[in-house]
Parts: sequence; C-alpha cells; structure tokens
Amino acid sequence: MTRFFPLLCLGLWMFLGCDKECDVEITAYQFKDPQPLPSFALESAFGQSIVTQDDLTNKYVVLDFFFTSCPSICPKMSGNMRRIQQELNGLDGISLVSISIDELRDDIQQLREYAVLYEADTSTWSFLRGSREEVFRLADALKIGVAESDLPTSGGFDHSGTFLVVTPDQKVTYFVTGDGTEDYEVDDLICFLKQALMDK
Repeated sequence: MTRFFPLLCLGLWMFLGCDKECDVEITAYQFKDPQPLPSFALESAFGQSIVTQDDLTNKYVVLDFFFTSCPSICPKMSGNMRRIQQELNGLDGISLVSISIDELRDDIQQLREYAVLYEADTSTWSFLRGSREEVFRLADALKIGVAESDLPTSGGFDHSGTFLVVTPDQKVTYFVTGDGTEDYEVDDLICFLKQALMDK
C-alpha cells in the first residue's frame, strides 16, 4: 500500500489543483461591473416561436453570435458550444443561445439544419434570429462587435466570437475571450459551470 501512496497524493494534488485553477481562471474572465441582460424578442428555430430575455431567468446562459455560412471562426465556436452541452448533459439550469447575425440567409430551416449538423439538444440550445436592426442592437448593447464586411474571406460579416455567460440573476457576468476557439478557456468555463450547477 505504501508504495502507491505517492501516486495517491499526486492524484489528489492534481484533482484539487484543477479545481483551484478553475476558480482562479474563471475569475479572470469576470466583468468588473456586470450589467443586466438587455431586453430582446427574437424568433426561435425550435420550440416557442419567440424567445425573450425573460425566458432565460434562473439559468446560467452561454450566449454567442454566429452565422451558418461563416467561413472562419463559427464552426469552431459551435463545436465548443456542442462540447459545453455534452459536458453539462444531465445538469439542470443551463441554457445555450446562439444568435444569427445573417437575417437574409439564416431562415428557420437553415438554422434547423445547422442545429442537426452540430448535434444540438434543442431543449437547452436555442438558435435565434431577427431583423438586422434588432440583432445588431442587441450585440451592441452586449458590447459584441458585429459588422457587415466586403472582404471575400469574411462571408459577409465581421464579428467577435466572444462567449458571454449570464448568471441566474440575469447579469452578464463572465466572458470567454478567445473567439470561442481556445480550448483551454472553454475547459475553464465548463469546469466553472459544472461547479455552479452542482452547487445550486
């Protein structure tokens, strides 16, 4: 037994160290002055036809902006949203929200096909759309950069890939800065959300 003790200690140290590191890392992503989630009313590709901010109360919400024909960061972002959903499967109180910035091309059918592509559980992962004015207004209120682009490699839009985290009191409290593409940042976010949801 004694010859396995150092390995046991190492395992415990790694386990506790991971929890501690997670707590420290997610704190680094916290806004100094969390603001309320702005009001909105957007069309949903699944379930109820219109989703508003009131439908997201008492939940942790991970929110991003994307478009289905995005040739750059969106596939990685959506893959990480799928990973978040898979890792938190079975835990109550979580909602994922992806908002399309492409009013013309991303109709309801297109969003439904995209959801299938990413194996979304649409009972907890919402795909929303709205007019250009409404979506851009919401992105601006959340301080997420969104703009039309003429660059041939842009697909028509230039946008931030930041993931925002809304806490159950409807405050936009945390953010993941690496364009939703940095695996280590998403790892920290998953760790944080697991702890928060299990402590509820």
